[in-house]
Amino acid sequence: MAGLFIRISRSILVIVLAVALVASVTIARADEPKEGIVTSLDHIVVTATKTPHALKDVPVETIVITREDMERTNAQNVMDILKNIPGINTSVHDDVFGTYTWRATLRGLNFNDGYGLILIDGQRTMGCGQSGGMGEYGIGLNQIPVDMIERIEVVKGPSSALYGSDAVAGVINIITKKIPKKAIGQAGVAYGWYKVKEKNKNGTITKPSDYGHSRNLSHAYVSFGDKISDRLGYLLCYNYDSAEGMGQEPIKSDRHSFMGKLDANPTDSVDLYLKCEASDYEKMDNREEDSYRVSAGIDFRPANDHFFSLKGYKYTWDFTHG
Repeated sequence: MAGLFIRISRSILVIVLAVALVASVTIARADEPKEGIVTSLDHIVVTATKTPHALKDVPVETIVITREDMERTNAQNVMDILKNIPGINTSVHDDVFGTYTWRATLRGLNFNDGYGLILIDGQRTMGCGQSGGMGEYGIGLNQIPVDMIERIEVVKGPSSALYGSDAVAGVINIITKKIPKKAIGQAGVAYGWYKVKEKNKNGTITKPSDYGHSRNLSHAYVSFGDKISDRLGYLLCYNYDSAEGMGQEPIKSDRHSFMGKLDANPTDSVDLYLKCEASDYEKMDNREEDSYRVSAGIDFRPANDHFFSLKGYKYTWDFTHG
């Protein structure tokens, strides 16, 4: 099983080229010390009650991980972001793309077994293989690339009254980037290599087939967004990830991810939005997965203390396993 060969040499050399097309350039070094998550009580959150509230006013324990928090930790995927959150245990897994996350737990209960709910912009998701889930319908943490994420809201504790029986342990809501207020573009590439070491279990040493040789990983992203007018804006994002796994045999996994957003504000009290997502994942000689999501909605605020929202989405997930 791939998840068993988890001893990895940390002498990974990653070369990162970050190009800001309009905005400034920021390069995060892998050797910078990780800082704790600092959450402001004034953050507006939606996951705990399904309505916007200040974090200090929600009745359920909620943690907000902002974009700034992610950049400080230099996280490579969602599991890497969440591993320092109290109550979430990912210690049995690796942060290499394409590896399993199926034994990750929230308050001791497995996400993969349906005890913790994972949402993207408040909507249910699946995508088990590309996210690290086990089996045909398991659910993993690595649902979308980090470059597409604005923040993550973690609700710890029973949330079944709002979300159903698969939210017994809590809810993780991955919220994607917003459309920028002015033209901004970003692009970057990264390449690295790593080695998988032998495993010693009860005195029996098992070596990977490529013992002593390096495996490769790569990452690339590009995004651009702008305001067409004062009341209309868009955002386009593309991401590519590739790695050769942590199992006894090197098995290449790669994923192409796309997200497009269009927001409109025809009046001061009405907001319209449309979002399209597509993902193409392949684990060589093991599985193929394609997922597509189209979502749309309207928010109406007739007065400062009144808010109406109508939302809907269609999510398609196709896979070939084995």
